[in-house]
This record gives sequence, C-alpha cells and structure tokens, in this order.
Amino acid sequence: MSVFLFRDAYHTDYNSGEVKTMKQIAARCLLCGKTYDVEEDHKDFKKLSEAKEVPSFICDFCSNRVRHESDEKRKEKKPI
Repeated sequence: MSVFLFRDAYHTDYNSGEVKTMKQIAARCLLCGKTYDVEEDHKDFKKLSEAKEVPSFICDFCSNRVRHESDEKRKEKKPI
C-alpha cells in the first residue's frame, strides 16, 4: 500500500505572533510501527518525501531505546 499523506500544518511563531504553514508527511516507525506526522523541519523529511515506497524511519523513542540497550550490554557485569 503506497499511500502518501502530505498536509499543511499551521504553527504560530511566538516571537513574531505570525502563523506559518509547514508541510507534514505521515511516516511509520520501522521498529514500533507507530505512525508519526513528520514536519518539514525534521532531519529526515527530505529523504521521506522523495521515497518511492511508503515512508518509514526510526522514531526518536526507538532510537534512544536501542542506544540505551546497547550501552547497557557493553557495561561490565558487576561481581556478586
């Protein structure tokens, strides 16, 4: 299923008070499967918008979880 969901989101700039329009794309996390609205200021937005397949990426939560698990695995075991 190759459904791309592009939509415009409206954000208020708190410094100037003006309303700005940002593009969003719905993308799915490869690890947890949750769908996120990725805005155009996200680091992976360009790659996701150019994808020919269903856009997918690894969300921040899963990325941090994998990093934490690998850090814990590298630690030396405490002696009893």
